[in-house]
Amino acid sequence: MLWTKRVQTYNGIAYKIGIIPQTAPRARNTAFELDFASPLESNKTWLGCQPHKLVSVDLRAGVKPMLSQLRQDLGTEVHEHQNESIRLTELLDQVNEGLNDKKEELEALEARLGSTIEQFNEIKDTTTAESSASNAQAETLERDLAMMRNSAQNGLIQLDQRAQSVSIEYEQLVHSTNALREELIRDVVKTLDDVIQFKLHIQTSLESLDAEANETGEEDGCQGASLN
Repeated sequence: MLWTKRVQTYNGIAYKIGIIPQTAPRARNTAFELDFASPLESNKTWLGCQPHKLVSVDLRAGVKPMLSQLRQDLGTEVHEHQNESIRLTELLDQVNEGLNDKKEELEALEARLGSTIEQFNEIKDTTTAESSASNAQAETLERDLAMMRNSAQNGLIQLDQRAQSVSIEYEQLVHSTNALREELIRDVVKTLDDVIQFKLHIQTSLESLDAEANETGEEDGCQGASLN
């Protein structure tokens, strides 16, 4: 019973470390599983059997060297895992240190963000107030502009009406001026004609008087000669 329990313990540990069954990852196609060998037909008991014949595998020539090699391999793997663990620990420390730095940067950024948000809210409130005042001023200016536009339109209408009235008056004045000029031209022509006729009449009268004077002078000369 004791040997059976030890064999079961061995097989359990071997199974856990991956050397049984024979196709296990670390078995390397070697049979590590122990089992009690069946007694020979001529010997119905294990009494008098050699120890290495009591189990199903050769412990000294087969299992022990492989276990020694496995021990070395496991030691190497453990050492490699320890080195990898140290490397990962250092990497984790670096990552933690980097995370702490980033955390501090994040806290600083959050503080700056809070300050920026506060400034933004202040600027927003100020801008909103200024915008309201600007909107009110813009509405006032828009109303004033509308009034000025209406006044300008009314002024343009009045100016257009005045321009039309002046144009009509101008046309009437031009017509009257043309009529007056034609009348003056006719009067001037008539006056010139009268002056010419009067001049001709005076000239004719002077010629008649001159002729009469000459005749009178000749008659007086003849009478004087007769008296002498």
